[in-house]
Amino acid sequence: MALGEIAKGLQEGCSEQRSGLCRHEGKISGELLWLREMRKYVNEHTPEKMQPDFEEIKALDNSILTGDKAAEYRICRMMLEVTRKRRTAELYKKYLDYAEKAERRKKGAAEKFIRNAGPQIKGQLAAIEVEYAEELKLLEKKYGEDSTQKEETECL
Repeated sequence: MALGEIAKGLQEGCSEQRSGLCRHEGKISGELLWLREMRKYVNEHTPEKMQPDFEEIKALDNSILTGDKAAEYRICRMMLEVTRKRRTAELYKKYLDYAEKAERRKKGAAEKFIRNAGPQIKGQLAAIEVEYAEELKLLEKKYGEDSTQKEETECL
């Protein structure tokens, strides 16, 4: 059974027992919930759905005046955020593909795969977040505190 079929069954709420999941009683394993969250994240962060973010960055880039450090800082922050989302979606997609292949081979294997791969996935997510935080610090250092204060004021 593919992960898509599991997800469809979850949405339908049927009372069948599949992959350690008793839908009749409403019990869903943490691994299946995590798979659902990963699939949702991937579906919400497709290149097509992220296109408005790229267009906003491009529009801002085309409209700024040369030497507008606050706008440059904002563009860089936006690019970092889009990159972080894209990398997270790619990571999730990779593991979803592995889980789906496992589930096709044997019923319940996706859940077991995610349980075993969980620490590795969390480690890779943490690495993405650490890199993002480090790049933000570099941006703040490059553009100085004036840019970050202007950005915060604009948001208020």
